[in-house]
Amino acid sequence: MLQNWAREANVTIIGLERPGEQLGLFDDIPLHQQVLFAKIALQESERVATAKRRIIHAYLDGDLEGLLKTSLDGPTAAECALNDRFVKQGIFARNRRMVNRLRAAYARGNLFVAVGALHLPGQQGLVSLLRGCGYDMSPIFF
Repeated sequence: MLQNWAREANVTIIGLERPGEQLGLFDDIPLHQQVLFAKIALQESERVATAKRRIIHAYLDGDLEGLLKTSLDGPTAAECALNDRFVKQGIFARNRRMVNRLRAAYARGNLFVAVGALHLPGQQGLVSLLRGCGYDMSPIFF
C-alpha cells in the first residue's frame, strides 16, 4: 500500500536491503535452531497466533518496547534464546546495515522510511540508531 502511494506521488523508492541479504540471515542461524523454530510454528499454532495478536496490539498501541518484549518472550528458556538470537541477528544486525544506507539517502533531503515494526524498538532499533546519528525522526503507526 505504501509503495503504491509513493508511486502515485512520484516519490523515489529505494530498497534498504537486497533480497539475498534478507534471506542471508538464515545462513547465520544453525539448521537445528531453524528446525526448532519451524516445529514451534507448526506444532503450537494457537500459541503462536496468540503471540502474534499480542505483537499486533503492542504495535497498534504504539508500544514499541512492549512489541520487542513480546517478540523475545517464550514459554521455555530454549525458545527465549531462539527468539533472542533471531532478534539480534535477524533484526538488529540488519538495522545497522539499514542505518548506513539511510544516512546516504537522508543526505539528499527529507525521507519517509517504511520498515517492519520490529526494526523500530530498542537501543539497537532504527529509531534509537538514527537519533544517535543526529537525525530528528519519529515512528508513525498505521
